[in-house]
Amino acid sequence: MTTTSTTDQRLSAGAPQDPPRAPSLLERLAGFSQRHRWTALIGWVVILGLTAFGAIAIGDDYSNGSDVGLPGSQSQQMADLLEEHAPEMSGDSVTVVLHDERGWDTAVDLADLTDDLAAIDRVETVTPPNPQQGTVSPDGTLALVAVALEGEQASAPKTTYEAIVGIADAHATDDLQVELAGKGIRKLQGGQSSAAEGVGILSALVIMVFLFGSFLAASLPLITAIFAVGSTIGLVALLSQLITIPNYTTSLLVLVGLGVGIDYALLIFSRYRSELLQGADRQLATAEHSTPPGGRCCSPVPV
Repeated sequence: MTTTSTTDQRLSAGAPQDPPRAPSLLERLAGFSQRHRWTALIGWVVILGLTAFGAIAIGDDYSNGSDVGLPGSQSQQMADLLEEHAPEMSGDSVTVVLHDERGWDTAVDLADLTDDLAAIDRVETVTPPNPQQGTVSPDGTLALVAVALEGEQASAPKTTYEAIVGIADAHATDDLQVELAGKGIRKLQGGQSSAAEGVGILSALVIMVFLFGSFLAASLPLITAIFAVGSTIGLVALLSQLITIPNYTTSLLVLVGLGVGIDYALLIFSRYRSELLQGADRQLATAEHSTPPGGRCCSPVPV
């Protein structure tokens, strides 16, 4: 038994058809990109190249100091209190964390540790652990050594932080764990995130290869995300010359940009393939954003 769609019934009955809907701005942009795909691709390459070249040539001016804050937040209130009552602790600092199950006071020669830290260039004061000040855990296995440095946060030379890391490693033993905290230390160790991001991108590529069954199809969401994130990082670096932008912005851009970029590119590409499988041509599949009931009456186009 053959059924007739509502659209066919209206056509056979001579019923008036709805006027064609004017394409939206995004549909026109998608259609243009599809018709001039090589122009669009070259345009993205040019944008990425120009922003990267500009960021390298001009450089960035990210701020690490007190001009970056979150008014009204608890962290900003604490920073303001430190600036008012303990200005020597409101600048650059590194916290040395000592942990030993046998007890921190018997696990390390505290005098040697503080003397070594105090001898480093740009170190102003070294405050040893003190149970009275709350820098020792109740069970005595964890203690904090505060190292105050000259200048604003994370503004010391790289060699200063490297020297602190070297001293911490020299005092660590099999039983004593020595860790470091502070913006300068995070900045020094920031290169480690690149390896993690690379592993994440590779893992996403492997998963999408299994999902799409094609290396080219799987790589497209990654390529679009890299183009978007790369050009945005360049633009933000240039923008930092004009307005105050914190130095952790790049890490956030990579984290959020790659995640969201890959996800949305994956959704768009999946929808494009779905439109093709339903019979739409490539231009219509690129611009289409909804599928009417009953599908389409187009000739199939190979994926």
